[in-house]
Amino acid sequence: MDNCVDLVHRVLKCPECRAEHPVPYEGVKNFQSNYTLTGFLDIHLQATDDNAAQLEAYIQRYNLERCKICEEKAVLDICAHCEKRACSDCRATHLEMLKRDLTRVKEYFRRYYRELKKREEMFIEEIETFNATETRLMRNLRDVLEIESSNMSEGCAYLEAALKGEREVQDSELVKLKNVFSDGLEYLRNFQVN
Repeated sequence: MDNCVDLVHRVLKCPECRAEHPVPYEGVKNFQSNYTLTGFLDIHLQATDDNAAQLEAYIQRYNLERCKICEEKAVLDICAHCEKRACSDCRATHLEMLKRDLTRVKEYFRRYYRELKKREEMFIEEIETFNATETRLMRNLRDVLEIESSNMSEGCAYLEAALKGEREVQDSELVKLKNVFSDGLEYLRNFQVN
């Protein structure tokens, strides 16, 4: 310790805490003893067969790690969630927080699941409505096409009878039939199913 003393300013810079301490007039030898450090160094001298277990427990307690959460010395276990080493009290508190978070996540999941189910039901209902409307429109279109087909068949039979001379038809009726058939043919050429 005599080598660490600044003789000009009469201070000693502590090698452990780096604090500067004034040196007593009698020198470094008059510093107070560090009883904690001395006690640690003298522990092995106090060991006997009678108190060996107690001394071992004391050394074990001294060698414990500090909890990363509460900074107390204790037996530490690794948390499976965050992989921090923590004492049992801090781990229990941490697990309670984790359970609360999981409960919150579960509630979010349930709410979104219900919302998704409602949307699914709404979409299914819209699809069923669309299907019913389209089916009705297709039935109406089929009925209209059947009527048109029937009209065309009757018109063709009428025209064939007129062309064979089996039926008496005036020129104005032939022109009218020609126009109707021309319009029908044009409609069929341009017909597109939507």
